[in-house]
Order: sequence, then structure tokens, then C-alpha cells
Amino acid sequence: LSKRGSIQGLRHDMTQSVRRKSVMSLVDKAYCIFMTDSRAVETVDVESMSNASVVTLTYEANKLYCKILRNCGVYFNVPDPVADYPERKVGWGKISVMIREMSRREEECEFGVSIDTDAYFRTRENLDNIVEDFELDGSKLVGIAEEFHQEELEFEDPFARGHAIGSFFIVRNDKAGRRILRDW
Repeated sequence: LSKRGSIQGLRHDMTQSVRRKSVMSLVDKAYCIFMTDSRAVETVDVESMSNASVVTLTYEANKLYCKILRNCGVYFNVPDPVADYPERKVGWGKISVMIREMSRREEECEFGVSIDTDAYFRTRENLDNIVEDFELDGSKLVGIAEEFHQEELEFEDPFARGHAIGSFFIVRNDKAGRRILRDW
């Protein structure tokens, strides 16, 4: 792509996100990656890249990840405080948004992936490998990342476990998978 063509593509994509508050960078893919934040993404180009917000940069990085792998698309959503997380912190809005967006995209997305807006995929590892690792290719419906702390690993606890965190999780996009999110 020429420098000009790629900037126009970014501007078009970002214009759509401002109008609809939800935008997908690629369509008809097996994985829908959802990034949800109260801060909107910004229009970026070569000149403004150094001033772009972290949210915008990670969104763009995740779009590139999907462009390389060709089996996923990225949606950025700004949740509604009243509808999506009444009387809770904004982070809970991603659950409501994800349920709604997965329901709308059942034909496109076999799995919904939630990733924090300050996180991005650093390798070219395919999401298929993550599905296999979490054993979601069988009867399991949800895989949730765990956080491990070095001090916990030093005690040789045979039952040592990490802490489940909401910064990354993957859910099968069917009624049972969405029901687990609703119950959460």
C-alpha cells in the first residue's frame, strides 16, 4: 500500500467508528475481538501517530494482527453507562457489549474474544492455538486468562493457581457461551 492509501483507509475506518460507536476492521472471520472502553479511538495518520492515545495504538496493532492472520476482526465499542454497566465500573460494560455484539454476529464469529484496550497481540500465534490450549474445541465454552505471581510459585504448592483476570477471555459464540457471560 502507498502511504496515502493506508492513511485514507484508517481515516475511513475511524470515521465509521465515530458514527456507529462500533467498528469491525475485517469481516466474515471466525474470531471477533472486542475492545471496549469509555474512551473512543482517534483518527491516526503518520503525522499524528506519536500523539495517539494508548487505546488508539493498541486498537491499530490488533487490527494489524487480524490483517496478518486473516481469521479475525476487531470491534471497538464505547459502552453506554446506563445500559451496559449501571452502578458498576466501566470494565463491566464489556460483558454487556460483548453479549450484544456476539448475538448480532453469530454467523460471522465462532468465538468472541475480549482483550483490554491497553493490550495487543504481540506474536503471530493464531487464535486457533489458544482455542486448542483452552480446550474450547471440545465441550468447554469459555477460556479465561490467569495471572501468576512469582512469589506464589516459590512455595511448591501442589494446588497453586493463578488469579482469573478479565483482561483476556475467549467465549464460544453460541447461546450457552453467551449465557455464561450473562450469569457472570
